[in-house]
Amino acid sequence: MKKVILITLTSILFAASAQATEWLKTRFAELDTDGNGYLNKTEMRGTTKQWMDEAGMAEQEQIKRTNKKLVKLDTNSDGQVSVDEFISDHQKNKKK
Repeated sequence: MKKVILITLTSILFAASAQATEWLKTRFAELDTDGNGYLNKTEMRGTTKQWMDEAGMAEQEQIKRTNKKLVKLDTNSDGQVSVDEFISDHQKNKKK
């Protein structure tokens, strides 16, 4: 009985993980406005500008924070964020 429960829970977790990954891929595609498969500084800025403006954050602080996030996500330091880097970061943050 314990084996059946473990297998069932594992299947549920796998399905949830696959669903989350698909959601992240969809979200990435929405953010990738030029459709090249990467997020650059301009696209990253587009993801943060509205809520930072609403929070009353100064333009220079917004740029600083957005660039810091880009550097964090860009694990291979090529100046852009791939879908794999994007998903990996979100999965790491989920585990914290």
